[in-house]
Amino acid sequence: MKMYKDQYIVVTGAAGFIGSCVVRILNDRGFSNIVVVDELGTKESWKNLVGKQYAEMIGKDDLFTWLKGKESSIEAFIHLGACSNTVEKDADYLMENNYRYSLRLAEYALTINTVLSMPLLLLLMEMDHKVFPITMISWTSYNL
Repeated sequence: MKMYKDQYIVVTGAAGFIGSCVVRILNDRGFSNIVVVDELGTKESWKNLVGKQYAEMIGKDDLFTWLKGKESSIEAFIHLGACSNTVEKDADYLMENNYRYSLRLAEYALTINTVLSMPLLLLLMEMDHKVFPITMISWTSYNL
């Protein structure tokens, strides 16, 4: 797939360790047309974005509003955003944040005919669901 530098690459979870490494790799390959999406709050994860080049920073709750009218400007989504707290007890929050948000993003990407990379989903498909969830967070991912 040819990447165009005049279209956006949207990286969700961009302030996390893996997401920020993806942003760095994109930067190293000459891309700065990146929209970093994350929920910074009071966490220190903003430090992972120091020294990275990106076009815009969007809060995860503002992404779908920001996307309106930009359908032809989106080259790809790299979806890494999720609650990664393995002891999170709020199942409703996990289902909304990790499962429904991922589905909504996938549906959006399909409607605009763009690329969506969801590494966790690919891993689960590769494993063919031979592993069963033992925590609430793994259960929400297992349902993808």
